[in-house]
Amino acid sequence: MSEQQGLPLNYFYHQLPNGIEMIGQYMPSLSSISFGFQLDAAVVHEPEEKLGLAHLFEYMLLQGTRQKDARALNEAFESLGARKGVSTGM
Repeated sequence: MSEQQGLPLNYFYHQLPNGIEMIGQYMPSLSSISFGFQLDAAVVHEPEEKLGLAHLFEYMLLQGTRQKDARALNEAFESLGARKGVSTGM
């Protein structure tokens, strides 16, 4: 998608300088924001030598591991962006 055309009036489209495309919805009745991500990462995109990694990643995010539950994993992933001055570009 490369333009606003075709979206309902209360939606907007924006492309970040790094190429990430965003679609948002104006909801003036709310005083908060929420967001989700959809990534073009799935089994169909995995090279043969890495088959199964997308499923493993999804399982870890939703179920956790023996050492960390899903909340602890989420906190560990979130802490990565502040380390060594790494920026997400957002």
